Amino acid sequence: MPEGFDIDHKAPLNGLISNYAQHVLICTGKDDWPSRIEEDNSGDNLAADLRELVGPKGKFNDFKYIPFLPRVSFESAEALVRGYLQPETLHPMHDGLSPIHRDRLTRKPTYQGLLSGVRDVEEVVVLICGHGGGM
Repeated sequence: MPEGFDIDHKAPLNGLISNYAQHVLICTGKDDWPSRIEEDNSGDNLAADLRELVGPKGKFNDFKYIPFLPRVSFESAEALVRGYLQPETLHPMHDGLSPIHRDRLTRKPTYQGLLSGVRDVEEVVVLICGHGGGM
């Protein structure tokens, strides 16, 4: 636990985070982030790339441990999304889409081979939000 960082053990946690099917934890070694992390470094960061791919207007709109994601190209972020973040199957409400569109929205295992060292998370992980600093 960071020194001087108080945690509220009594307040309910239900409803405090967005209800997404999957979350991505980005570890950078920084001790603080702006409130919109995709704007850090003028938008040149992994969070911005992922938002562009899976965000509300993302190309692939709809918990693995990956020790290293190269930031040399946008393709590594796309491999993360297409290989791990997209659903394996679509909800029946997508049945009306064309086969091409349904295919574009589902996970592609071939992309998993583009990222090395990926493994399932089997440990307990506690996440502490670093927004706002003040520690």
